[in-house]
Amino acid sequence: MSEGEEALSTFLEAVAAAAREIELLLAAVRQRRDVESATSRLDCRSYSSAVSLEAYVDAELVSGDSLCWWLEVTRRDSEWALEASVRLTTSSGQDSLWEYEIASHGDWRSVVAGLPSAAQELARTSLLRAGEPL
Repeated sequence: MSEGEEALSTFLEAVAAAAREIELLLAAVRQRRDVESATSRLDCRSYSSAVSLEAYVDAELVSGDSLCWWLEVTRRDSEWALEASVRLTTSSGQDSLWEYEIASHGDWRSVVAGLPSAAQELARTSLLRAGEPL
């Protein structure tokens, strides 16, 4: 296998592992009594200034509020970033409940290597509620 093929294989394995964690997160979120409905998605997007892999679980709560679990890998110019967060949206605005970030200037390997663990950490927050520690 060539170096390029090996790098692509490593990337695809990391994305597949993250996708499995997002599926597990969705299943866990759907079991919560305070959740009315939940959806998830994993997309690759190309913006004018960046390319990104985005995954999320969005939950509409019985209260009318919403929770969003977000995972994103972004390449902007020669910089790579890996971010994950949980955000609560209410009628008063949006609050961050949890954040995870790996910034890697030019080293895509550390971002790809960190993707499965970031997704796993995000999935562990499935029971997170506003005002409660993990």
